[in-house]
Amino acid sequence: MIFRIINITFFNFLIFFLIPTYSMGFLIVEKIKLSQANIIKRYSHDPSAFTQGLVYQNEHFFESTGGWGTSEIRKINKKTGKIINFKKLPPKYFGEGITIFDNKIFQVTWKSKKGFVYSINNFTLMDEFKIYGQGWGLTNDGKSLILSDGSEKIYFLNPKNFEIEKTISVSLNGNKQILINELEFARGEIWANIWKSNEIITINPLSGQVTSVFDISKISEQKDIDDVPNGIAWDKVNDKFYITGKNWNFIYLLDI
Repeated sequence: MIFRIINITFFNFLIFFLIPTYSMGFLIVEKIKLSQANIIKRYSHDPSAFTQGLVYQNEHFFESTGGWGTSEIRKINKKTGKIINFKKLPPKYFGEGITIFDNKIFQVTWKSKKGFVYSINNFTLMDEFKIYGQGWGLTNDGKSLILSDGSEKIYFLNPKNFEIEKTISVSLNGNKQILINELEFARGEIWANIWKSNEIITINPLSGQVTSVFDISKISEQKDIDDVPNGIAWDKVNDKFYITGKNWNFIYLLDI
């Protein structure tokens, strides 16, 4: 009996003192600060673009911008920053996140409970769909559309009928993580901007636990409350990230 008690005590010691990354069943995450070594290059970005979504594909950026009467989607030449194609939304819609899935562009809007599907080739409107709350960020994992609404919730949607397949609740160090904004799916995880902060988090898509936090203050161009980071695009081929924000002058290529 004494031997068993000693072993249980020793096991508890290992759990709580020698394995500091976990506590009470959740992952303990420390913030990683961006350094100059993480910054590879920067590209021109339209400072009038109130960025709400960013995707990288074949040497081009696809960007969604927000604003009542000023929302649009754009295709942009990465090297020159020139807008190759664009489509304006009707003034009653405030554009939010976008993603490219099945060779189509999917976009959500803020408060209108509405989403749109466009041809990637000429931005022709192909379909509309309903969302069940606010639209903030949008990405996909190759199977489902993944949507944020500014809360701690992330929704997985069927890309054919747009029904909710599942929902996860995001937590950081055991606490609810709200204000989840622009999204990207990369390296098997959901990457997300946190509104009103210079932080990017990565989220386990099964558990909802935050697995890392990046402080990108090093590149932040925030001049007022609105100019927050709000654009994450993964270059899957080279495993690098393009990061920008609302009304920023540049898109930054990062190795993180």
